[in-house]
Parts: sequence; C-alpha cells; structure tokens
Amino acid sequence: MEAYISYYYGVKSVNELKEYFRLSYRRQQFMSDYSKTVVKDKEIETYYEDMTIGDITLSWILIPVDATSEDESDIKNKADAEALATAKEVIKKLDAGEKFADMAKKYSKDTATANNGGAVGKVNRGMIADNLIEEAIKLDVNKYSKKPIKTSEGYAILLVTAKDDKPEFNDTTKSSIRETIAAEMVKNDDGTLYLESLEALRSKYSMTFKDSELSEDYTEYMNKQKNSIG
Repeated sequence: MEAYISYYYGVKSVNELKEYFRLSYRRQQFMSDYSKTVVKDKEIETYYEDMTIGDITLSWILIPVDATSEDESDIKNKADAEALATAKEVIKKLDAGEKFADMAKKYSKDTATANNGGAVGKVNRGMIADNLIEEAIKLDVNKYSKKPIKTSEGYAILLVTAKDDKPEFNDTTKSSIRETIAAEMVKNDDGTLYLESLEALRSKYSMTFKDSELSEDYTEYMNKQKNSIG
C-alpha cells in the first residue's frame, strides 16, 4: 500500500495521503469561492442578455445506437445508420399526424420518460446537452424537431410544450449567473485561476514565510508554474 501511494501521490503513508486529499479539497473549494469574486458585473450583464432563457417544458424521443465502444467500426456505423433511419421514420409519422406521446411510448428507449409520453419536464441550460437545449430554444411551442438530433448515445426528437418568460435581471438572477460563470472558469482553468486563488488565500490570511530561503524557493516555484502556463 505504502509503495502504491508513494508512486502515485508522492506521499509516504495513509495519513499523509488523507492530508493530501484534505488540502486538495480545500484548495479546490477556495478556488471555487475565489472565482466568484473575479466575475465582473459586465460579464454577468452580457451573459444575461445573450444566454439567459426561461425554463422550457420539453418532451423527447430518444433512439439509441445499438452498439458498444468495443464494437468494430463497421458495426457501429451500421447501428448508427439504423438508429438514424428509425428517428427519420418517427418524424415522418409525426408529420402524418401521429401523436408525439404515442410515438414516445412506442419508440423511445428512455425508460424514465417513455411511458409518460416522453415528458421530461422543465429544462434550462446546463441541465441537458448543449445541442439539445439549443434546438429546444429554436423550436416554437407545440413544435417538434424536423430532423433527428445527434446525442452521445444516439438520436433525439424534441417537442416543446411551453416556454417560460426570461427571468428578471435581479439580485437572485445575478447571483445564479455569477455562479454559472465562475463554475465555467473553474472547469476551463488552465492553471492560472488556481495559482491566483492560492496567492489570494495567502494574502487573505497574511501568510508569510519566516525562512527567507524558503520564501525565495516558493517565489521561484510559483514563477515557474506561471511561466509554464504562459
């Protein structure tokens, strides 16, 4: 056990490993909190104007590609073609007047929604795949997608049954947008935000090195980290 954790984590004991995880968690948590403080008001306003939408009440029919990642490419391609053909067939039936709920019960493989006519409920950005929410935004109420939408597991057909108004630009909305932007910053961080948050943490608690040599080593280390990012 000790050899394993030393090789993978650079520590010598289980207790040191626990401390490593504890510190890592606290650093990540502080970076998450710090990221919210650097989100600018203008970014929040722009996000509200360009990205904020009201909840969309959605139903869908999900048709999976019947293949696994271990299958040969020709098997995957055949399964994909079959799923696409099925999705197109469903859309033709909808065009001919078939009810969406009936088609969902018959064709959708999403067991959580199929028996309920494909009803998903209210969705918004971040709740479903980006390409699905973008398609839902474009659809008018009581309209369904006229082309199958590619998903990570197959193809989807969407039906929008209601759209809520865009929320007002108030403190609650601003706070929610700030958290969304901050979470994206953390997710896409190349290391810059992490280093900035560590320096902010040291500044917040007036943390200094009493040993001048250790202080110089730390400064050199941080500069190397910054240069490796740049």
